[in-house]
Amino acid sequence: MKKTWRYLLILCIGILFAGCTQQSHEKQEPPKKEEAKMIIGVAKNNAPYYSTDTAGNPEGLYVELMNALSERGDFAFEFLDVSPVQAKEMITQGKCDAFLGVCELELDEREELLQRGAFYSSPLYLVTPKAGGLKDADELRDRKIAATALSSAEEYARKTAIRHGGDAVTFQDEETALLDMEGGYSQAMAIDGNRLSVLIQNGKKLRVLKKSEKILEKHRITVLSDSESAGILWNSLKEIKKDKTLDELVLAMQETVE
Repeated sequence: MKKTWRYLLILCIGILFAGCTQQSHEKQEPPKKEEAKMIIGVAKNNAPYYSTDTAGNPEGLYVELMNALSERGDFAFEFLDVSPVQAKEMITQGKCDAFLGVCELELDEREELLQRGAFYSSPLYLVTPKAGGLKDADELRDRKIAATALSSAEEYARKTAIRHGGDAVTFQDEETALLDMEGGYSQAMAIDGNRLSVLIQNGKKLRVLKKSEKILEKHRITVLSDSESAGILWNSLKEIKKDKTLDELVLAMQETVE
């Protein structure tokens, strides 16, 4: 009898040990590797193209564009705050996979970066503060016109300055250019038309001096030319252009600034 109880005791201990060992192996399984995300550089505070709502969620044309591209290309992504003047360095150093937005780079065949035609073009305006600003463009002689560097707005500012005998000054971002004009250091500013609408909606008192007749602001994707990201983005962009998804996204954005 005693032997029987002893055998039963040993059997129970063996079963418990085996169960604990199995649970231990289950707990020690390595965690699943997270899906790699494409890092997309964008300029912050850039509504209606890119901004965040009160809860910190990104919104705007670029956000909707990336949602559509990621659905077609079956990839995950996240945004990173990058100014246009940082874009080239950030991409070539592998800190982001692409830059989305206004970034006019002079590239040749030897460059590592690739830009194709703009997926969207927006109008450009020359503005001045309503209080104490200029009355018309003829007053630009010997005055300064602010603009964001590496943008078509910079080109427009420079050509307008030459035509009216003024001087163009560039800044890393639009916010700094606007502060310079509001501080009286520059007397006018070249700016994207949709950005102008948002600023006026938010209470900025600005007067339009003129609208560009030929130069448009170009919104592009900048990416490493030989990267996997380039092929995925170009092919996905081609698809949403073909089925008019891109047109719908642009129209929805324009309705928010009218």
